[in-house]
Amino acid sequence: MAEHSSTISQPRLTVLLITYNHENFIERTIQGIEQQRLNEPVDIIVADDGSTDKTRLIIESRLKEHPRYRVQFLSHSDRLGTTKNYQRAFAACRTEYVAILEGDDYWTSPTKLVRQLNFLENHYECPASATNYLIHDEGTGRFLPRLPIAPAHIYADAPSLIKDNLIGNFSTCMYRTASLNRLPSKLFSLKSYDWIVNICIAREGPIGIISIPMSVYRLHSKGVWNSMNPTAKLEELASVIPAYNEVTDRLFIREFSSLLITAKAQTITASLPKPIRTIARSIAKRTICRRVAKDALKEH
Repeated sequence: MAEHSSTISQPRLTVLLITYNHENFIERTIQGIEQQRLNEPVDIIVADDGSTDKTRLIIESRLKEHPRYRVQFLSHSDRLGTTKNYQRAFAACRTEYVAILEGDDYWTSPTKLVRQLNFLENHYECPASATNYLIHDEGTGRFLPRLPIAPAHIYADAPSLIKDNLIGNFSTCMYRTASLNRLPSKLFSLKSYDWIVNICIAREGPIGIISIPMSVYRLHSKGVWNSMNPTAKLEELASVIPAYNEVTDRLFIREFSSLLITAKAQTITASLPKPIRTIARSIAKRTICRRVAKDALKEH
């Protein structure tokens, strides 16, 4: 794909760099930004959540005086937490589009931003664009694509994202800033990561997912989600679903109920021997968990 050229003097795009103690990863992350073939001004907003390592210093040394980018560092403070850090980062964006990159992920395609900008400018039905990505398990060294690799794109609406978080992480995403600005304010009083943000965004229209992998999502022990054991992940999922059902105005109660039933069944049966686990989960879904799920959703 040819480089994108433009006579636009004001940036259309902000790259939102989200970091917290990422000194071991940030060099590769910055390299992915620098390699982008986008011949127009780009804003970079760095939202560092109070790193105690050298993350911010490394970013400053690489990007602060970079000739291609206008770099803004949000005020350094005590740690806000992931959700509040994203809230202030979204509020700081002034361009038409926003692409997100978390400090422990990295982009692999130099045409990622060009492709996503072109996609959104030719698909007005989409409030956002995402890409396929490679999952790098640092424990095994394997790189596996999240979706089948194909030359075309697919659509993901809110119900499909509730059933399967195909987008998987913020670092694949580019949004229309207007859509981010319409996110419900109560979303940021919850524990909100990419999954529920994209579910809310997809209420405006389907998210277009380019099927070619253009970034890498690292599985490592320092990640907030990846550091949790499987049972803790299920318990976390079950604890947030009722609130997510409310923040989406109960529009997807069927999908959230089904997911909550599954999560609770898996939590209850996680310690059972593998040969009987599947049968036990089936029984749990038909009995206790169906009632628990309905009651939990009604309470909220």
